[in-house]
Amino acid sequence: MAKPLQKERENRSAEKKDVVFHPFTISPESAHTSILLLDAVEPEIICQTLRAITKFSAQEMSNREILFDLDAISHILPHVEHLELNIRRFALKALAQLCQLPRGPEQVLKDPQNLRKIASLLVKGRYVRGARRRPPRAFGGCWSLVDTSGGKSSRWTGAPWVGETVPMVLIERKGVLSDSDSASSRMSVASAVSGKRLRKRPREGVDSGSESALSDTAVPAPKVGTKKGGRGRPTTTGKYVGIGLSRREAAAAIKAAAVAEKLEEDERQIAALTKRVTKGRVARLSESSSVVTDVGVEAEELPASDLNQRMVDAVAAIRRVSKVSKGLSGCSQKALKEATASIMESAQVLLTRSTTEETALLRAQNKKLAAQLAELRKEHEDFKEEMANFRREQLKREVGLPHITPQLQPQATSETSKQQPSQEMELTRLIRQEMASFNARFSVLEGKILRPPLAADQRSTQAPTYAAQVAAPVPPNRHKRLLPHKTRAQLLLLERERSSNKKRLNWLKKQLSLLSQPYANPLSYPRRSGR
Repeated sequence: MAKPLQKERENRSAEKKDVVFHPFTISPESAHTSILLLDAVEPEIICQTLRAITKFSAQEMSNREILFDLDAISHILPHVEHLELNIRRFALKALAQLCQLPRGPEQVLKDPQNLRKIASLLVKGRYVRGARRRPPRAFGGCWSLVDTSGGKSSRWTGAPWVGETVPMVLIERKGVLSDSDSASSRMSVASAVSGKRLRKRPREGVDSGSESALSDTAVPAPKVGTKKGGRGRPTTTGKYVGIGLSRREAAAAIKAAAVAEKLEEDERQIAALTKRVTKGRVARLSESSSVVTDVGVEAEELPASDLNQRMVDAVAAIRRVSKVSKGLSGCSQKALKEATASIMESAQVLLTRSTTEETALLRAQNKKLAAQLAELRKEHEDFKEEMANFRREQLKREVGLPHITPQLQPQATSETSKQQPSQEMELTRLIRQEMASFNARFSVLEGKILRPPLAADQRSTQAPTYAAQVAAPVPPNRHKRLLPHKTRAQLLLLERERSSNKKRLNWLKKQLSLLSQPYANPLSYPRRSGR
């Protein structure tokens, strides 16, 4: 039987008994128990269990296989939308670790709502990369979990986890706070305080793998080129080892590519200016001194305006090169600017002084062009004379006159040579007109005079040609016999027309014979009769 004093001591010890759920370590044998603890109601138990699961899963890949076989994903998914911030964070960590297995994403994506829930939480920006920082002094060295949806804060007053660090501190300011309302400010803080400052810091190799899995999806990319502030150490293990250095190298490569592109553009512009400067110059066959002499001769032939434009292009190229060159100092660039300005000023002065030379050059060019024009005119006159001779010969062949070689006569006056082509053209036009009318009348006479061929004529010898019939004399009684319907007056009219046509033909032959002699001008034309 216990003494009364001993009972009193036991009661006192029972009153002082610690009822806080302390963190624990999961083993392969106790993994099933930890999965069952996820169905608890107390937020502290759920948070500590999820933390232990993430730590157990980060140790070995076989541990994740064990948790997956125990259907841990289905027990972790409901806590992704828990009101407590730490529970949501550890649930996402554990889920990210289990999704690294080949069959993990397939089990999560059985329900499409799971992916939407996780995506909505990540888009809200509540989960950022953890940084080992001290909790804010406004919260007295502990942490406060504020639910932004419910509006009420739940402060956990238990002792911090000994020897444990959960790298996350997040403050979301919702509005301007007053001095009196600082304790119930509208901000979300999720932090885990490290153990006693005097104790040794544990190794980070255990939790680095679990943290990297979450930061892959929830961590925004830091600014390139900025160094990490605070007292935190850089990551030494895991997926994000050396990510800062790689990003700085990528930024340096992008900057170098931009600089190279700018240099290429500058070189392209300089090449274009150089092409404008060398435009119109003699192509260089060698680097000898003769090339310089050829270029000088060509420059002497150019007018002053072209020389001025060439000098302006050269000065523009010099200015562009001095502007884009990086190795030139300020004094060198200033000297180039002054030199280009002096060159342009001197060029303008020389351009005004060379007016007399420019006039002489233009006169020489005009004289050369006048000589070329005289040669072209002479060739044109020769060509016209050849064409006239060719037309005469062609007309002689058509009429049937004998070919007469034109005799050389003394050169006529300028007025006669100018009037001759016009008179020849007029004579040719008249001859063609008379021949056309002659042929038209002969076609009419043929139908009136000649009878149609008879069958007896076709059976006899070959009928005479049209020329033989016209040339044969016609007896006076034959017209009466062949053409009984024609009167004597009509026959006399036909004979008169025939005689007039013969006279015209003789006159045309005479004119053609006169035309065959060069510089022969017909003085008069006989009056036409019978019209």
